[in-house]
Amino acid sequence: MFEHKIFKMDFAGRELSVEIGKICEMASGSCIVRYSDSMVMVNTTKSAKPRDGIDFFPLSVDYEEKLYSVGKIPGGFFKERRQAFRKSYTYIKIDR
Repeated sequence: MFEHKIFKMDFAGRELSVEIGKICEMASGSCIVRYSDSMVMVNTTKSAKPRDGIDFFPLSVDYEEKLYSVGKIPGGFFKERRQAFRKSYTYIKIDR
């Protein structure tokens, strides 16, 4: 569907790379952004036709942090509550 491309540049002494066209081919757009030891996958979708009668831009963000990918497996009641607070705080930051 899309041509696979990788864009690389030096940013603050580290390599920043953006990879498009290889993953999530059914999404409207997707990319993987890598910077140092961090990696983020970003996907977007859209409706085939716009909704009538709305006077705002309907945007929603789903944030999901996968700690098990770096070997941190949460467990226990208190750890889960701490993680829920951190997720809520992240959602608040995204919303602003």
